[in-house]
Parts: sequence; C-alpha cells; structure tokens
Amino acid sequence: IWENGTGNLILRATDFRLQDSSGNSMAVANSGGGVGLYHNAAIKLDTTSGGIDVTGSINASGGLTLAGNLEINSTYPRIKLTDTNNNSDYSIINNDGNFGIFDDTNGTYRLSINSSGNVGIGTTSPSKKLDVVGTAKISGTTELGDTATGLRFIISSTDVFRIDGSDTAGNGWN
Repeated sequence: IWENGTGNLILRATDFRLQDSSGNSMAVANSGGGVGLYHNAAIKLDTTSGGIDVTGSINASGGLTLAGNLEINSTYPRIKLTDTNNNSDYSIINNDGNFGIFDDTNGTYRLSINSSGNVGIGTTSPSKKLDVVGTAKISGTTELGDTATGLRFIISSTDVFRIDGSDTAGNGWN
C-alpha cells in the first residue's frame, strides 16, 4: 500500500478482497480483471470478459437506453408498463408461447396472439386469424373475402346470408 504523491492510494495484490468483520466478501477484484460485488455473502454483480452478470432485481430511476437486443429468459417473461399517474397498467407477456397484452389493473388480457398467428381481442384462445369476442366497430372501407369466396354470414356452421359475387346482374345474393 502506498500513496504516490498525487493523493491516490494504490493497493497492489494478485487478488483484492474487501470483507466484513465476519470474513464475508463485500467486493473482490481478481488478477484477470474481474470485479465482484456481494451482498450478504452472495455475489450480486460480477464483471466478466463477456460483460456484466447481475443476480437479483435491477432498480433504476430515470431513463434506460440499451444498444442491441434485450432478452428476457424466464418461464413467464413479461415487461410491465406502470403508468404512475394514470390507470390502467399493462404487461407484455409471453405466456406458454402465446403473446399477450395484459391489463394488470383490471386483471384481463386485452390482446392475444397464439403460435398459429391467430389474433384474439377479448379472448386468449383465438381460433381464426382475427377472433373478436364482444362488440366490434369498423369504420371506413372494409374489404372481406375475395371474388372467389365472397362474404358469408354463418350461424352454427350454416350460411344464413352470402354474397359471393358470381355476376354483376344481381345473381350473387343468396
């Protein structure tokens, strides 16, 4: 240990350890350049040649900017979006391979996309490309079907009204 005349304290060792009165590690700097910070004798932050490993939660105030990808590995990965001055609060969730937007305040899924690509609004198990449970409002121009299949209204697997566009003389109404 020495002071080199600049007011800096220099410690030289192969490994440097800072321990509490019981001998538990609080900080460790090793000869390979790694630094570990401990809490209650458990490592919480560890610098490695590949980056930083953190064990436990990370709390940050202010903004957080990431360059690159954010990957969350969990059996129920979610990003919770809490609006501190308004309701509702939402989560983006991967629930058993199904993507969802969950209303945390009211305890319900608002949108679900299953592994087949089906989108559900008001349902967590959509059976068609778009499956809406509840009242839907469509404004503006709406295109349904194509010239081969037309527009069908179905109740219990039976066509009750169909516009199939078979000709321009009005013969496409059934």
